[in-house]
Amino acid sequence: MKKIRLMMAVLLAAFSGYAGETEEVLLSMTFDEGGQTVGYPPSYPGLLLAQTPPLTAVTVMDSSANKVGTGNWVELIDASDSDFAKMEYNLLDPVTLQLQSQSVIRWDFTFSPLIVSGAGAAIQAGVAKANGNIGSGAQRFCSMRLYDNGTIRFYAGAASGGANIYSMAIGLGKAYKVSMFLNDLYESFPYVDPNGVSAVLPAKSVALWIEDVSLGANKSVYRVGGLLAFAGAAGSISGGTNDLGRIGFVSPDVGPSFDFAFDDIKVSKLSRPATPGTLSLYLLGD
Repeated sequence: MKKIRLMMAVLLAAFSGYAGETEEVLLSMTFDEGGQTVGYPPSYPGLLLAQTPPLTAVTVMDSSANKVGTGNWVELIDASDSDFAKMEYNLLDPVTLQLQSQSVIRWDFTFSPLIVSGAGAAIQAGVAKANGNIGSGAQRFCSMRLYDNGTIRFYAGAASGGANIYSMAIGLGKAYKVSMFLNDLYESFPYVDPNGVSAVLPAKSVALWIEDVSLGANKSVYRVGGLLAFAGAAGSISGGTNDLGRIGFVSPDVGPSFDFAFDDIKVSKLSRPATPGTLSLYLLGD
């Protein structure tokens, strides 16, 4: 009898050589979910609101005037010189609803400016630690500033609020989708960009993408500002990892009037894909 041994290597991963990430949704708000009532503030377990109606208000609006998507949306108004409005979300475990800070996340949202006053103050769309203060430059890791005069700027860096990395004009009543990919690790992280292309986030960095939804079939998604390095305490976000715990929007407590629409707010935890393995098969025969 002759024994023949055949060894076969079989990849256990579904896609060999895949360089992207896997996603676990931590937050998804379209404002059509149960518990949302048109004409009232939004509702969510990890939501923190600040408002003093009628001058500052965060309100769920119906689909009839949605400029940023479909279905319900949220309007953030600040017409006060002394109070502010905010809509911030702590990231929670989807099952236990306990605080769950992350090292690598993707944050998507759509927005549209509904008025332009020209005074030059801004709403902060920022990222901080869980229970951190997005309104404080000392506690923001990065932020997109949505100015009332029809511009946006992206900041990342020092505790004072960071450096202005990128700026662009935005159109009144136009819709824009923002995608931020944030890496708080001390090593690079592979991800798939909004165009479906495999890319890499260096250690302690963020990549920012903006899509002009108003272009319809001619949508353009492009990275702005390149890969932006965090430059906070000890040259990183906090000198550690796993610190990305809150996202949200906050207006200033001084200055002009703001009126912005927001919709389709989503945060996903990004993880590395499973490492391919091998399976050995032994066949016996004559």
